[in-house]
Amino acid sequence: MKNATVRPKHQQVYDQLVSILTRGSYKVGDRLPSEREFAAELNVNVLTVRRAFRDLIAADFVTKRVGSGTYLNREITRNWNDHAVNLTIDCICNSAVQKLFEQAGKIVAEKNGREYRIVHTSPASARDFVRACLQYRQPTIFCGTLPDYREFREDIASAPELFVSAGALRSGLEIPSVIGSDAVGIDMLMNHLRRLGHRRIVLALGTKELGEPGRSPASILAMQKTAWMTRLGNEYDPELFCPVSMDLFGGDQMAAAYEAMKKILSSADFTAVICATDEIMYGAMAAIRDAGKQIPRDVSVVSIGNTTLSRFANPPVTGVDLNLRGHLDEAFRMLFHNLQEPDRIEMLRVVKPKLIERESTSKIKTDNPHQNRRRVK
Repeated sequence: MKNATVRPKHQQVYDQLVSILTRGSYKVGDRLPSEREFAAELNVNVLTVRRAFRDLIAADFVTKRVGSGTYLNREITRNWNDHAVNLTIDCICNSAVQKLFEQAGKIVAEKNGREYRIVHTSPASARDFVRACLQYRQPTIFCGTLPDYREFREDIASAPELFVSAGALRSGLEIPSVIGSDAVGIDMLMNHLRRLGHRRIVLALGTKELGEPGRSPASILAMQKTAWMTRLGNEYDPELFCPVSMDLFGGDQMAAAYEAMKKILSSADFTAVICATDEIMYGAMAAIRDAGKQIPRDVSVVSIGNTTLSRFANPPVTGVDLNLRGHLDEAFRMLFHNLQEPDRIEMLRVVKPKLIERESTSKIKTDNPHQNRRRVK
């Protein structure tokens, strides 16, 4: 019978490589022998060595330079205090949010006196990355949406002090999280629009996220929809909910929002739109203009995000700034509190968003008798 405790060949080779690199014959910055040379020394296939090197690269101990070779990047250690903080961003996360996290990461890391590195993950690299974080006790902050980590639930739960999720609650994972108060954000936008006289207010939400709790939790989007419905009160009308289905558009939120807004423009009367993301906002604005309406004279538009898309839209869009810098600031504090006191782990911190007023909203026009009235059936 095969021994179930025998480690896979590439992991055995990995252990041998770590032993070689920690003997003291190699120093940080040294160029290492090629994969083929290591394969000859260890009497194994070069592909096995390559697979073993992937873990060392994922842990940032070894780096490959195109056309130059492989180098020892830093000392191999399991002391979390010796590691830079991993700021992990999904490679398919939208570029505007990526940039915000990267910009905020540098500022917050310097403020907290910590070194950091940006790590772009994908479903293909996630397993190696999580394993490296656990094996070498690397402090790690997951920024925003990420590949589905539910398959690593038990691994992450075995050392929750090493991880913090910033900006998106990980449904089903025992992982410390810093999240925005989504209900407060919708509340801010609804209060702003109602002060301007709006009553017929559309909410545009991405239904792909609603169906994928591991990526963008259904519970968070449900909070947004509930807050919107609550604020509408007696004026709630199911016609005002605008589901943005991205399944038919390959994940393109702008294209999906454009088609969804075209549909609701033909079936419902409204004077304001709340968009769940700046990408949805861009598509919705295009549809509103193509319908012959002006922003904000005919329709006021607000968004959740405050990325460059909203700041440089025409007109610039009023919205809720999710305060990603505040998320990261709290994530750093939570991470190092948990590392220093693993018996008193904090599991949740909430960051309040900020309302940013711009030119995309205006008071309701009282000279238009059709505004804010229900469509007559």
